[in-house]
Amino acid sequence: MKLQPIRESGRIFSFPFMINSAFTYKGLNFHGPFVAGHQAGLSMVQPLSEIKYARFNLPPRFDGLFTSDHQTSVIAGSVHGIIAAHGVDGLIAALPDRGRDPGTFQQSNIARLLMGGHITDAAHGREFGTVWPGNPLRGQPFKITSQVYTGKPSLYANDFTYFSFLSDNLHNELLRDAEFLRLLDVIRRLGPSYKANRPDFSEGLLFNPNRNMKFITELLRRSTL
Repeated sequence: MKLQPIRESGRIFSFPFMINSAFTYKGLNFHGPFVAGHQAGLSMVQPLSEIKYARFNLPPRFDGLFTSDHQTSVIAGSVHGIIAAHGVDGLIAALPDRGRDPGTFQQSNIARLLMGGHITDAAHGREFGTVWPGNPLRGQPFKITSQVYTGKPSLYANDFTYFSFLSDNLHNELLRDAEFLRLLDVIRRLGPSYKANRPDFSEGLLFNPNRNMKFITELLRRSTL
């Protein structure tokens, strides 16, 4: 995806990739469930001049250039670009929540953003579900419960909140479809399983804060030349 330059004399800001899956189910084309990779990493950094909302600070030379508004636009734009693409019937996002109920999963910047909010919502004390005018996302959170499994639920099955970017009709239909929900769980586990079994061939499938910070810093350096 491409965004306006971070500064007036800069280059078009290009976000190069996102980790994502795609599959076909009953003749429909779906993307996801992606586990936000560098998108989640963007939600963990902030300029020194902004209110505290993240765990990592960008180098001072980027202060005022890569703001929380930019981060919100990059993440929301990346996800919305897939949703709006020709031939895509829907997208599902998956975020680790350590077993928390989606109704109380309120402190995650990326969770708020997937529902249409701003990346600083938690820091500003805005209510969960607040919609920011510049964010086109309107994800609906849900959990895959143990009732959809015919046997013992998979390991960590309860550790994720999913966000549906489906039409209302598809959302209501597919969330009653146990086969579809089990398929989401299987696909969600494929990336981490592949990483664990082939660590030398799957760079970037699991989040690494230090490596991610280097990635973001280099991305910003090239975008502000």
